[in-house]
Amino acid sequence: MGYRGSPKETETVKKTTFKGGLFASYIYKGSYKTVGKAIRKTFQKVLKTGKYVPHDKEEIRLLYWNSIDDNYPKDLITEIQVRVLKLP
Repeated sequence: MGYRGSPKETETVKKTTFKGGLFASYIYKGSYKTVGKAIRKTFQKVLKTGKYVPHDKEEIRLLYWNSIDDNYPKDLITEIQVRVLKLP
């Protein structure tokens, strides 16, 4: 499934419940070479909420919305999903 359009990178992390638990979701726009920095940014944003922490198993899902075959690296869109736990 491809994505049409040119969304901006999200500056917020949204919480979503998927099969398997609660996840934080962050949209990253840019090269796959720097996606590691975006993953760390996602973890930091989760921790800054003070309401959630990354799950102890640190499950990370990367969903690629478009293809490197049809886009420049700067235009690649990746959704980063990090499994989280709600603090008591």
